[in-house]
Amino acid sequence: MPIENINQPEIINIDSNLRLRKFDNKFSFAFEWYQDEDIRFIGI
Repeated sequence: MPIENINQPEIINIDSNLRLRKFDNKFSFAFEWYQDEDIRFIGI
């Protein structure tokens, strides 16, 4: 979510295996796996 008056980078590198992207409102590809309780449990 954008924060008003704060410049946000397109990508933040967390480490060599993980990076975060600025939200672009494209999320339909993730809806199916997000609904799967087994997949969500892995992240806990």
